[in-house]
Amino acid sequence: MEEMKRASILLSFAALSLLSACQKWEGGEASAPLEMEGIQAVVGWEDETRGTVTELAHYVGRSSFVIGDDVVLTKIERTSTPLDGFRYSGISYRFNGSTWARTDGVSSLYWTDATNHTFIGYSLPQQSTGTFDWKATGTPSKYIGSLGNPSASGDLDFSTADKIKQEDLLLAYSTTMTPQTGSRTPLVPFHHALSSVRVVVNLINFADIPTDNVSISDMKLLNQPTLYLWDQTSSGVRTMASEDQTTINTAWGEYGPSYNQTKNILLYSPDPAAQGGLPDRCITFYGITTPHSTTSTQLSFQVSAPKFTGPWSYTATVNAAFEAGYNTTINITVTYAQ
Repeated sequence: MEEMKRASILLSFAALSLLSACQKWEGGEASAPLEMEGIQAVVGWEDETRGTVTELAHYVGRSSFVIGDDVVLTKIERTSTPLDGFRYSGISYRFNGSTWARTDGVSSLYWTDATNHTFIGYSLPQQSTGTFDWKATGTPSKYIGSLGNPSASGDLDFSTADKIKQEDLLLAYSTTMTPQTGSRTPLVPFHHALSSVRVVVNLINFADIPTDNVSISDMKLLNQPTLYLWDQTSSGVRTMASEDQTTINTAWGEYGPSYNQTKNILLYSPDPAAQGGLPDRCITFYGITTPHSTTSTQLSFQVSAPKFTGPWSYTATVNAAFEAGYNTTINITVTYAQ
C-alpha cells in the first residue's frame, strides 16, 4: 500500500461542555447555640445549578480527600444578620484518613439558632515537591493562584494523573449549611475550582492497522491562561483581567507575572492504546485549565503508524468554553483516507 501522505489525514473537531449533576446538602435547624462537632467534607465536580451528563470514564483530579489533606474555612457565620460572637475565620482542619482534626487551635465553634449558615473555604492540593502557588491580598482577602510556577518557562506537564491532582484546587462556598440530621456536624461540599478538559481522538478507517501500532501522542492544549483569582463569592475561580495587574503585583510584593500569561498544557492519557472495535477506535486525553471562553482554542498532537513516513504533527482549532467546576469535551476525528 502506498505511504500515507499528510493530505490524506482528514480532521474534524467538536467541543461539548459537560454539565454535572446536582446534589444538595440538607440538615435540621439548629435550636441553640449548639457547639459544632467537627466537620465532614466531600469532593465532586457537581454544581447544584447544572444538569446531568454521562459520567467520565476516568475521574480528573482529586476524587476524594486523602490523609494529610488540609482545608481552611475562611468564613463561618449565619447567612442572615450575622452575629459578631458567632463569626469565625481562619479555621483549619487536617484529614487523618477517617476524621478531621482542628489545626488552628482548640476554641469551640457554635451553631446559632438560624436556619442557614455560610461556609466558605479552600483546600490546596498536596505537592510532591515545593509548594502550591497561592497568595492572599486585600481585605476581605482575594486569593491568587497559578497553574504551575508562574516564574518558570516551558510547557505545563499534566502527563500523569498525579500531576493533575497537584494542581487541583478545591473550594467550598455555601450559604445554606446546617448540621446534619441528628448531629452537630456540618457536611461541607468542596468543588473543583478549575476546568476539566477531555480530548477524544476518534480514529476512522484504520481497520488494516493493528490497534497497538496506532499512536496519538504529545497532545497539548495551546496558549492557556495560567493565573486565576478567587474572591470568595463562589466555589470557582476566574482568569485574570488587565485591571487585576495591581492586585497581582501587591500579592507578589513586587512586580508579579503578567495577568495574561499563557502556557501550553501537555495532557494525560490513562490508556494510550486505541480503544473500541474495528474499523473505528479512539484514544482519550485529560487535563485541567483555567476557566475562560474563547473562539479559537488550539491543540497540537502527533499521529504515528507503521505505514506512515511520520510521525505527522497536526494542529486543531476548536470553539470551546471552559467553566469552573465543569468538564469540556473536545472531539477530534482522524480519518485514514486510502
